[in-house]
Amino acid sequence: MKCFIRPFFAIILFVTLSCFLVACGGESRSVYVLFNAGHHKMEKGDYKGAINEYDQLLELKNDHAIAYFNRGFAHHNLNKFKEAVRDYSKAIRYRKKYPEAYYQRGLAYFSLNIPGKAIRDFDKVIHTNPKNADAYFHRARVKKKLLRFNDAFHDFDETVRLKGNFKEAYYERGALHLQRKHYKKALWDFNKAIELDARYALPYAGKGKLYYAQQTFKKAIKALEKAIELDEKYLEAYYTLGQCYVLLDDYPNALVYINRAVNMAPNKAASYNARGFIKNQREKYEAALVDFDKAIALSPQYLEAYFNRGMSQFSLGDFKKALKDFETTLELDDRYTEALISKGMVHEVQGQMNDACREWRKAAFYGDTTGAFLARENCESKVKYKAPKEIKINADVKQLIATYIERGTKNMDQQQYEQAVNNFSKAIGLNKYNPDAFFKRGSAYEGLKNYENALKDYEEAIQLNPRDGIYFYHRGLAKKNLDDLDAACIDWRKASYLGYKPANILIYNQCRKQ
Repeated sequence: MKCFIRPFFAIILFVTLSCFLVACGGESRSVYVLFNAGHHKMEKGDYKGAINEYDQLLELKNDHAIAYFNRGFAHHNLNKFKEAVRDYSKAIRYRKKYPEAYYQRGLAYFSLNIPGKAIRDFDKVIHTNPKNADAYFHRARVKKKLLRFNDAFHDFDETVRLKGNFKEAYYERGALHLQRKHYKKALWDFNKAIELDARYALPYAGKGKLYYAQQTFKKAIKALEKAIELDEKYLEAYYTLGQCYVLLDDYPNALVYINRAVNMAPNKAASYNARGFIKNQREKYEAALVDFDKAIALSPQYLEAYFNRGMSQFSLGDFKKALKDFETTLELDDRYTEALISKGMVHEVQGQMNDACREWRKAAFYGDTTGAFLARENCESKVKYKAPKEIKINADVKQLIATYIERGTKNMDQQQYEQAVNNFSKAIGLNKYNPDAFFKRGSAYEGLKNYENALKDYEEAIQLNPRDGIYFYHRGLAKKNLDDLDAACIDWRKASYLGYKPANILIYNQCRKQ
């Protein structure tokens, strides 16, 4: 905020010079000396000292509007916004036409999260001077916070029309475009801000967030690293970088950046939650619990941290604690369907299928496709295995099957997918109840980009063995490649619940809004 209040030092200096020339309209020498002393301390950044000088001045002359303004300005720079508002209001009382005081009071109200009063003050500044770009800029920021997006865009547009080199306005407008998913317009604004100042870190960070939203993570990483190069204290860049590496399945690098975020802001619960998530993915569940505990201690209503901690407990086999965390999550949000599904999984592993089905049906009722799938597959109908209990195959045939599968696997390693299909087909011809052979042939079809046949083979594998997560994972990939993302997400979630952890990345990346 300080970068937008620099012009008022010029006002203070002008008043000081005027006092020197006209003795402040006959005021005492003490008032003049105290005023100048306050001004000089303001210039040096000694705001507490300046406040002391203005306190003394106002004891001598309690209607000195500019002294109130300057003292308010000093309070403002010390982040004492209530005191600043009080002084700006006094300045306005004793000097009705005081646009600078309205402007500064508007900033203080914004910092106090009193947006209505902030807008009224900026309105008065603009009414007095319709060409005040700063007032339009800050009014736009307030309107953005109030979700009045069209009005905010109008004010940002007016800001850059009045002041074409206003880099902060281009960045803020770009950030709003990004929030509204106007990606091309956001990118244009970020690039314009960089064109105006190549050392300005925020638009690089904005580009990083944009690329992150578009799932082009390598571009996001490059932009965010540039932001950190320019401003190594920019916390959010470290956090987003960590998230990028999580989605690239690069947990060591993700942990490096999340650790930096934690070290920079040890009271930020989201960083601990993110670090715990990474540790979960690396199967370091005990260490993850420490981070989730910290996140919850910092933010007792942090439902994602409760849910993630529950997943750690579930993975450690502590079903009682897992159930408690999922229940706490649901107390905070009774429509958090991931918690309903996970609660059902706890009941399932404990053999409490009626309870499991109840939770999955609730999730389905709230529109969760995974809940609907689990309820349908486990509660409304029983999965019938295609394989008989015992399949008698003589030793010679078993050896021949193993030979074909081995050949097919070598073909896959050499990306000879057609030969792989032939070898796996021969193995299937000798034993049509081998789920692994169907799975491997499906993978070969996937290599050939023949997703329809891949899907058929994955379905055969699942019919033969519906408890192997990797089969669901790859069936999900085939469905995604056939443009059925909803169905793919169901399969990836099923894979995750069956313990196949690579599915978690696709769920996080592709399915968060499914």
